[in-house]
Amino acid sequence: MTIHAANVQIDHFHILEN
Repeated sequence: MTIHAANVQIDHFHILEN
């Protein structure tokens, strides 16, 4: 579950950067 949460956070950050 922790890995999933981290993945979502990274995805969100990537989208914001893009």
